[in-house]
Amino acid sequence: MVIAETLTLLQEAAAVLPVDPVQENYVRKVKNCIFSIAFPTPFESRVRLVAVSKEVLEDILDLDLSVSETDDFIQLVSGEKIVSESVPLAHRYGGHQFGIWADQLGDGRAHLIGTYMNRTLLDFIIVEHFPSIDVKEPDRYVDFFSTVVSETAQLIALWMSVGFAHDFVPNTSDDERRYKIGNQANIGMFNLDKLLQALNPLLDLRQKQL
Repeated sequence: MVIAETLTLLQEAAAVLPVDPVQENYVRKVKNCIFSIAFPTPFESRVRLVAVSKEVLEDILDLDLSVSETDDFIQLVSGEKIVSESVPLAHRYGGHQFGIWADQLGDGRAHLIGTYMNRTLLDFIIVEHFPSIDVKEPDRYVDFFSTVVSETAQLIALWMSVGFAHDFVPNTSDDERRYKIGNQANIGMFNLDKLLQALNPLLDLRQKQL
């Protein structure tokens, strides 16, 4: 089995978010982008696989466990081989630590070699927590999102009716009062928008227009 023909990794983020035009890899401050193209450096010595997660291979990547015994697989996970249509990326990010701007930080993952789309987890959530939705229906993800929107709106309306504010606690990190009681509905909308973005790759054009 040739893993490059079996596993399809995409980099949709690189298609919609700004990528560093400088492709040379050296220490510098990266500006005006989200990602930098960064090809892994292969090991000089022979690489051996020490351990592998059977559940991840079979249940998330939809691969047979026997793939892990091939040189092709070891070359992929060690950075020696890149799957076609995928571009290895490093994520540029920065943030505040203890109230102080920590400037740019390196990508702790080292490399993002690709994104693999899998419906298994979402189908499991529907079966376990949304029994009213038929997991065999082609529009199940639309039904799932509609249900979450409706139940979220009802729940927020109920807790606001008694003056409760979810997630607004004596936390010094919320100095902008993001979670104040007057913002509860807006935060609910924000969360639903992020959920829709996550579901978007699983929806066809017709479903996106519903």
